[in-house]
Amino acid sequence: MILGAVLVPSPLLLLPGYVGASDPIAELRGAAQAAVAALVSTGRGEAGGRARSGPDEVVIVGGTDGYASSPEITAPEHSLSIRVGQLLLSEVGNDLPVTIQPIGYDAPADQAIALGVQLAARPGLTALLVVGDGSARHLPSGPGTLDERAAPFEEVVVDALREGDAATLRGIDTELADELMVAGRAAWQVLAGALPDAAGAVHWTGAPFGVAYHVASWSPR
Repeated sequence: MILGAVLVPSPLLLLPGYVGASDPIAELRGAAQAAVAALVSTGRGEAGGRARSGPDEVVIVGGTDGYASSPEITAPEHSLSIRVGQLLLSEVGNDLPVTIQPIGYDAPADQAIALGVQLAARPGLTALLVVGDGSARHLPSGPGTLDERAAPFEEVVVDALREGDAATLRGIDTELADELMVAGRAAWQVLAGALPDAAGAVHWTGAPFGVAYHVASWSPR
């Protein structure tokens, strides 16, 4: 079963070597690290004088590179989103086994949702780390040209993440998401399939480079 899940984005600036003297995404970085640290420690500690068990493993779900590709990446398991997930786990000192689960950024919604259901059925307790970006069309100078539909689309997504509204994520218009260059759509729908009834929280949201980035956490109700 899924013990908890965290959603983070995958900007290149989260990787070593891409940040100079200043860190333009320091706040985003801190929010992502804090959320991932909480994820891998979910359920650990003492309760009533007895130790509580935490996750048995972490599964990283990340889309294969599509809209925001890195030229040196050639295999799905080495996609930018997977690398960011691995880095964040390393930075918070994760000592749990890690399973990598790539999914095509353009995978059909039913395939993504079914994968989430399969992950929820894994034996033991799973911590789910979902990595995926929102629309890349929030600024004229962003990776894509400005699209006025991007902002209202993102508002719906953020509300769904805050409310743990899996139905809204499952029902994302895939054609619209493709037009808006939403690289994380399929990964988000894996999350929706894995936790159909969740309590949610949004820790950070913004579009500093014309690409929407969200940090959120979900836990089963």
